Amino acid sequence: MEVGEVAERIEVEAEPPLIESSNATIGEVISNEKVVALRKALVAEDPANSDYRRMLAVSYQTRGNYLDASKRTQDALDTFREKLAIDEQSVAADPANAQALSGLAYSGKRMGDLSTDLADYKGALPYYQRSVESYERMRTLDPKDSSIPLQLSRASANLAKTQARLGNIEAARAACRKATDLLLASARDVNNEEQQRSRASVFAGARQRAHRR
Repeated sequence: MEVGEVAERIEVEAEPPLIESSNATIGEVISNEKVVALRKALVAEDPANSDYRRMLAVSYQTRGNYLDASKRTQDALDTFREKLAIDEQSVAADPANAQALSGLAYSGKRMGDLSTDLADYKGALPYYQRSVESYERMRTLDPKDSSIPLQLSRASANLAKTQARLGNIEAARAACRKATDLLLASARDVNNEEQQRSRASVFAGARQRAHRR
C-alpha cells in the first residue's frame, strides 16, 4: 500500500489523544511516535497538502506537550521547533488561513514558555513576538471574533514580562499598555472564567511594572 493511500485511515484511526501529562502510558507514547513517522512520510510525499501538514503539526504538539510534562524541557522545545516549521509552511501557503495562524501563534507561545523555563529570556523574545504578530494578523482578518483580543492581550503580556526581564523597560511598558488596552476595550464576561483569569493576570503584571517606574 502506498503512503498516500493510507491518509484517510491515519486521519480516522490513528489520531492520537493529546498527551497533556506524564500520566500517559508507554503505549500511547509509542503510538504517537508511529503516527509522527507516518505523517512525516505523507508530508514528504505531498508537501503541498495542507491536511497532511496539519496532521503532522498535531502530532508534534502531542509529543511536545508530553515531553514538557515529563520535565524534558529542551526536548519539548526542539519538538515545538519542528511544529513551528510546519506552521510557517502552512501560513506561507495560505496567509489568510485562521487555523494556520492560530497554530503558529500557539507554537510561538509554547516555545517562548519553554525557553523561559530554561531561563533563556533572550531566546524566548522572538517566539513571543511571533505569537503577538500572528494574533494581530488574525484580528485584522476577523475583527468580529471577540476571542482574539483576549488571546492577543495574553500574548502581549508574555512579551511584556520578557522585555522587562531583559531590561528593555520602554518596550515592556509598551507591550503592557497594549495588553491592558485590549482588555479594557473588550466586553467583560463575568461568567467566562478564562477571561477573568486572563484579566487578573494581565492587570497584576501591569501593576508590578508600574511600581518599577
